[in-house]
Parts: sequence; C-alpha cells; structure tokens
Amino acid sequence: MTMGKKIQEMAVWIEFLVGSGLAIFFHLVLHYEQAAYVIFGIGILLALGTYLIREDIEKNRAHLVEQYHQSHEIPFALASITDPECLAKAHELIAGAKRSITLLQQGYIPLDENEFYLEGARLSDQAVREIRAVDPLTAGYWTRGALVNFYQANLRAWTGG
Repeated sequence: MTMGKKIQEMAVWIEFLVGSGLAIFFHLVLHYEQAAYVIFGIGILLALGTYLIREDIEKNRAHLVEQYHQSHEIPFALASITDPECLAKAHELIAGAKRSITLLQQGYIPLDENEFYLEGARLSDQAVREIRAVDPLTAGYWTRGALVNFYQANLRAWTGG
C-alpha cells in the first residue's frame, strides 16, 4: 500500500489530531478558551464529515464498479474471442438477443414454435367454457413475428384481457 493511500485512510484521525492540537494550542499557549472550544468543535465536525463522506464515496464506488463490470461483461467476452468463425457466430447471437430485447420492450414475449404450442396447450387446459382464437396477422403466418403476434392475440382472447 502506498503512503498516499495510507494517509487517505487515516484522514479522519489526522483531522481529529490537528483540530485537537490547535485547540490545545489556543487553550494552553494563547489562553483563549473560547477559540479553543470553537476550533475543537469545528475539528470534530470536520472529522465526522470526512468520515461520513468517505464511507459514502466508498460505498458508491463499489456499487459503480459492480455495475461497470456487469455492463461490460459481454463486450469483454467478445473481445477475447480470436477465431473469426466463432466471432461471427457470437455476433449472430448478440443480434438475436437484441431482437428479443426489442420485442420485450414492445410488450411482446418472443417464443419459439415449441414454446408457443406448449403455452397454447397449457392455456387451453385452463379454459373453463370456450376458447376464442383470433389470428390478426394471416399473411406470413409461419414467420416468427407472426407467431409472436398470433400468440399475443390468443393469449388476450384466452385470458379475456
């Protein structure tokens, strides 16, 4: 540990000693008791303020470092891929994840075909009286976007919402 780091960690203690030393100097040498009490009080307040601010800064620093590592985890992982074919596959995976996140932001739940039919079967089993199924997007029914929209429309019809 460097000397500067040690001094930073001891800043509260140093401020307390300086404030106390000045208070003793004003009290014993200059015989000015009121100034000694004021200086001692200000020294104590500065030491307390330094301690509280330092603790808050350290807590925020640890939180920000954690967030930084979380937000840069994927770019660091991509940067460590050296094989061009693997890097191309990684970029495809990232593009797919971006598409899924965009759908989630728009309020759609992206499902693959198996998940779609499994969820439809589960909701059909829960139906008490009837199922009203609608298909708002008939053109391109077998495309993934159509499946997502079809699932969302059926989910609204099944749940009555």
